[in-house]
Amino acid sequence: LTDQDSLDRCRPCRYSEDQETLREIWDTWMDCSKLTPSWENLLLYGQCFGVTKPFASFLEQHTETLLAQPFPPEWEPSLTEGILTSDLEDACFEAYIRAAPGIEPSVSIEQIPQGHMRILLEHQYMDFSREMADELRTFYPRLYPLALAVNKERVMEHPGEYTAGMNDLDALVEYDKLDDSEKVFFIEKYASREYTKTVA
Repeated sequence: LTDQDSLDRCRPCRYSEDQETLREIWDTWMDCSKLTPSWENLLLYGQCFGVTKPFASFLEQHTETLLAQPFPPEWEPSLTEGILTSDLEDACFEAYIRAAPGIEPSVSIEQIPQGHMRILLEHQYMDFSREMADELRTFYPRLYPLALAVNKERVMEHPGEYTAGMNDLDALVEYDKLDDSEKVFFIEKYASREYTKTVA
């Protein structure tokens, strides 16, 4: 490959029987910035090898350039799922999530890094069902109050589907995402004993 080239020129190599060698070559090209930063190159690589560390590093290195380009219509949801569970830097992950076509993730919450999960909650990327609430309380209890706050309309409409402990209420009282009346709502609905912390 010449400097700043495309994997598409090597498309016949995709059918090589020696996939391990092919991956080593493509990983080297990505690591050495021998590829034009494009979604098409990432798509072709991802279709062969998924979201690997070289894939994530290439995305991190060229985030600004890539996000200035439209996503190809054939961009695969499986690649977004791979990015959800990757160790992609949080800032890059947030920029990707804001721009990429939305998907309904099928991966379990415990597979998603906590930093990524926080970003998904803040952007209300996933449906906040009772099942999701239960998983959050199990795997990421510190993020559970954030989920209640950003999904306050749903929680206030169906309060019986959700629970909140005293530690959750302490966190909710501190959130600027809730006004005082909303904080009082949570306290009145979920406090298991007299709540004395000042709401202001």
